[in-house]
Amino acid sequence: MLTMENQSSVTDPPQSTPSGNGTESNSILNPTGSSSKRWGWGKTMAFSLIPTIMLLLLVELSGRVIYYQLEGPNPLVWEQLIHKLQVSWGRWQVEQKLGTTELPTREQFFTDETFDDELKTAVEEYRYLFNEFYNLMQNNTVTLYMLYIPPENISSELPFNFFQSLADQYQIPLIDMRPIYNQYPKMALYNTYDGHPVAFGHHLVAQKLQQVLDGNLVKNQGRQFSEEERPESLGMWIKNEDRIYLFSTRDPFYHRANSQGLRALKPVKFPRNPSESRIMILGDSFAYGHGVNDENTISYFLERMIPDAEVINAGFPGMSIYHELTYMQQRGQYVEPDILILQVLDNDLHELLPHMKRIFDYKKGLRPKIQIREEGNQPFQ
Repeated sequence: MLTMENQSSVTDPPQSTPSGNGTESNSILNPTGSSSKRWGWGKTMAFSLIPTIMLLLLVELSGRVIYYQLEGPNPLVWEQLIHKLQVSWGRWQVEQKLGTTELPTREQFFTDETFDDELKTAVEEYRYLFNEFYNLMQNNTVTLYMLYIPPENISSELPFNFFQSLADQYQIPLIDMRPIYNQYPKMALYNTYDGHPVAFGHHLVAQKLQQVLDGNLVKNQGRQFSEEERPESLGMWIKNEDRIYLFSTRDPFYHRANSQGLRALKPVKFPRNPSESRIMILGDSFAYGHGVNDENTISYFLERMIPDAEVINAGFPGMSIYHELTYMQQRGQYVEPDILILQVLDNDLHELLPHMKRIFDYKKGLRPKIQIREEGNQPFQ
């Protein structure tokens, strides 16, 4: 028989022994305890950081948009997309015509008979565009010169002979730098990583130009425009740009642009100084001075060799006659040059291939209006 004491021990639940501070009993009755409080603070801090992170992301995105607006070739993304599609379309056109995806290099373009038809088309197109360019200079009473600076490696005499034929046809002086450059080793004239002239090469060109222009300067001859007619940008660089370009770790160079987008240390003034001759040098990276500081470009040297002349650097990498005509129509003529020196190079013909033109077309706000039909070489808008 169970006693009352034994019955009590069976029916009553076991009692926990209280500790001195009651911790054990509290942990059983409230299993969340202080760890729950710590996790609660962690969640609060984590959620409070989300708006901060979102704000930082928004600032980063806004900064990238602003940078793209300033540095990018196109102000809107869809324009950049269209430009890329045009480049791809140009490549496809050439590939279909040639029946190969291997597009010609500059050397192949002049030496490989496979590309004779493309070369002939480029020559015809250049002649047409050059005629438009020449007429624009005539209408603006600008004295025109042509300047040939040889590339580091000449693969063919065809380009120079072509430019000489144009100069003869239009009775334009062609300044040939080959005899002077041939007097020096290539390493003294061109940089080691992409074949652009170094400061010494530019200085030789400026000296030759000084000799040619000595006694032939014309002043206040070019057509003048009103302030209402003149566009805000006269060049193709970011206004007031001040930076170091690093295309090679061995040859960084300093580039500055004025408030009008020209590579210059001071703005072009209007109205002009009637006692000065205004000379513009227009061309590709050879005219621009790729790889050398501002003080080592042809235009900078020449301006110091001719005291009563103002020399404008309107060069831009990648230019050919297609782009030079567009630039002069939309911006360059408003600089009001008296003399224009058009720098020509072998790759000017190669860059008239459709995909090469499209690489440049919509950069820096220019909108080329002159185009050439593939058949017949007739212009259309």
